[in-house]
Amino acid sequence: MQWAVGTIAAPRPAAGSLGVTVRSLRRNDWNPIVFAEPGTEQVDGAVVFRIDRPTTLAPLIESFEPSPEGRLGNFQNYLQAAADLLYLRPNADAILITEDDAEFCSGIREWIEPKLWKIPQCGCYSLYTANITSHRSYYPREMVSPTTPIMGSLALIWRPDVLRMILDSPEVHKFGGSSSQRMSKTPKWKRLAVDSFLGRELRSTGYHMRLFSRSFVRHWLPKGSRDNSACGNGAATGKRTEYSWVGENPDIPALFAKQRR
Repeated sequence: MQWAVGTIAAPRPAAGSLGVTVRSLRRNDWNPIVFAEPGTEQVDGAVVFRIDRPTTLAPLIESFEPSPEGRLGNFQNYLQAAADLLYLRPNADAILITEDDAEFCSGIREWIEPKLWKIPQCGCYSLYTANITSHRSYYPREMVSPTTPIMGSLALIWRPDVLRMILDSPEVHKFGGSSSQRMSKTPKWKRLAVDSFLGRELRSTGYHMRLFSRSFVRHWLPKGSRDNSACGNGAATGKRTEYSWVGENPDIPALFAKQRR
């Protein structure tokens, strides 16, 4: 299977987050392109594209506007990274887009690959499972996302044609996950809720997202830190953390051998 893998990154209060993400991806033989905002920490060996936009990347999406410091912000950076990956890897079978505070367990690529796109109406898999009631299950199991807004965009695997449909939607140019953001005068690079936007647009295409009642990704937070959010969202605790992380080196086949549907 051919993959296109990208990580969006921005400066954070504490150092180390991007390194954790990149190393955990590499443990799974994924070598990400890092789409980094100005001021992001450097990671040895990672390809980092900044907002000066090398000519090898797709053109900036029409109506996207960087900040005076050259930052796209979470919403615009995610969607532009999607456009760049589709442009750079036109033959990819799957596109994985991660955020820069996602720690992946080992072995997930080998386990997830045979599952991808076997269900015709599945347009996306989330390897991250948020700590909300509708995601919890005593037994490990696979499920259709029970909520239209995606709860967390830390680690989403996209079917390329479905991701292209979302990028082609006129809603992309409204720059926001909620009507209040779209109608407000909030600068475009400050607008958030890309996960809500992606969930809504995914459902509008007629496809759904699937996830698991055990999280293969941990929402990484430095020890002793109260807030490491690049967007000012606060600490990755409560609903903003993962539900039942499988650990760094799980036996995934054994864990899901007796899954209940």
